[in-house]
Amino acid sequence: MRALWIFLFCFCLLIATSFSAFAENIYWENSQTFWIQEDSNKQIVFEKYQIDKFGYQHLVEKVYKTNKKKFSFLLNTPKKKVSEHINLKDIPLPPSIQNQRIWRAIYSWDEDWEKKYSQWIRTEVSKNFFEKHQISTDCADVPIALRWIFSRMNGLPAGFHLKGTLRLFTHESFLPGWEWLSPNRNWWEDERFLASLDYILQNTYTHSLMHDLYPIAINRNTFDEGTVFLNLYSNTTGHTELVSLVNADEPQPIRILASDVPRKIRELSDYGLQDWGIFPEREKSGFLKFLWLEKKFFSWTNKAATSMPNYSLEQYDSKFYRSYVNLPEAIIGHVFPDWKPDFAKLMKSKTQDLMLRLTNRVSIVEDGYTYCQSINGCKEGSSAYETWSTPSRDAAIKRINDSILRLYYSPECIASCKKELDSLLNIAITRINNKNYYFRKAILIWRDQKYTSDPNDNISIRWGIED
Repeated sequence: MRALWIFLFCFCLLIATSFSAFAENIYWENSQTFWIQEDSNKQIVFEKYQIDKFGYQHLVEKVYKTNKKKFSFLLNTPKKKVSEHINLKDIPLPPSIQNQRIWRAIYSWDEDWEKKYSQWIRTEVSKNFFEKHQISTDCADVPIALRWIFSRMNGLPAGFHLKGTLRLFTHESFLPGWEWLSPNRNWWEDERFLASLDYILQNTYTHSLMHDLYPIAINRNTFDEGTVFLNLYSNTTGHTELVSLVNADEPQPIRILASDVPRKIRELSDYGLQDWGIFPEREKSGFLKFLWLEKKFFSWTNKAATSMPNYSLEQYDSKFYRSYVNLPEAIIGHVFPDWKPDFAKLMKSKTQDLMLRLTNRVSIVEDGYTYCQSINGCKEGSSAYETWSTPSRDAAIKRINDSILRLYYSPECIASCKKELDSLLNIAITRINNKNYYFRKAILIWRDQKYTSDPNDNISIRWGIED
C-alpha cells in the first residue's frame, strides 16, 4: 500500500513539473529537486530542496550572493510558471511510516476550540515563550509553531502546506527515523514532536502560510488573539504578525507579537498594531485565521475558506476604510466602535515600545560589528551579513518613530500627551565614543533616516552620528 502511495506521489509530481513549475520564485532542476528564491533582510537567498523516495522534501543547500557563479546562474534562470492544469495541493501525502503518527487527533476544530486557542494565546503565550523553550523562529514561524503546539496539547488535527511543493504536512505525517526518537507526554520533551516542529518551521514561510489561512470579518466577535496579519510584499518576501491581545482598556487595544529574520532563538517583539502604509489586498495581505482540517477519502485536507466561520472579504473593500486615516485606526474602529484613545497613555505606550526596540538594538549592533571585524568583513549577501544586518528591525523602529511624531504634532496631543515624550528625551540609549546617545537624538536620526543597517559600518555610523 505504501509503495502505491509513493508511486502516485512521484507520478503526480512528475506530471506537475512537466507542465512547468509552481510559483514565480521556484526553479525546478528536475522532478525531485527545486530551488526557492527568498528575500531575507533585503538579501536574496536561494534554498535548494530535494524530495526523498517517501515524498518528503529536505533543505540541502543555501546559496548567497558571495557564491557569485551559482548565484548569478540562479538569479538569471527564468522561473517557471504555475501550471494551470495541476494543483499540487491535491498530490496525496504518503502514509505514515510504519503506521506511526506524531500525535492522534481525537477532537475536531470548531468555534469553541478557537475560543480556547485565543484564550491560550492571551494567557499563556508571552514574548519569551519561544526563548524559554529554546525554539528558533522567524516571523512566519510564530503563528505556525503556536498552532502546531496547541493542536498537539489538545489532540486536534493540524497541518501546513510546505514551501515549493505545497504538500500538506499534518500531525499524521511521519519521516523515516523519527520512530527512534523518544515520545513524551509533555510536548517540550517529546523528541518526535520537536523534530516535526523543526521540520515544519524549516519548510514553511510567509508565502506557503497563505494557503492555510482565510480572511475574516473584522468586529469584536471575530477579531481576537491568534488572528494573523500576513503581508506579502512580493513573490519572494513578506512579514507575519500575531495578534496577542485585544483589550479596549489598553492604551493600544490591539497588540502584536512577532519575530524576525534570520531564524534564531530570540525574545519576540511586543508592540501595538502598526501602520504599514497599506490597506489589505486580497491574496497578498490581510487579517486571517487558520483553516480547519477535515479528513476526506483517508487524507487530510483544509476546509474551503467560504465554509469557515466568519469568512468575509469586507477588509478588501475600500468602503471599509472610508472614514479612517490608516489601517490601525480602521481595525480598531471596527473592533471597538466606541473606543476613544487616552492620548497621554497612548503616547506613553508608543514611546515605551520605541525605547525597548532601540535598547535591544544596542547589543545587536555592537555584537554584529565585532563579529564582522573578526572575519575581515561580512560580505553583502553572505549568511553572516544576513544574520547581523538590521533592515527589518530598523524599518520597524522607523514606523513606530513616525507614529509618535504624528501623534505629538496632532491637535489631540495636549500638554499631558506631549509630556510623556518630553520626559524621556534626555534618557541615554547607549554610549558612543564616550558620549551619551540620547533618546531625542535617536528620534531625529530615524526621522531623517540617517541610521544604517550594514553590520560592517562602525558603531557611530550605525547610529547616524557620522557621515
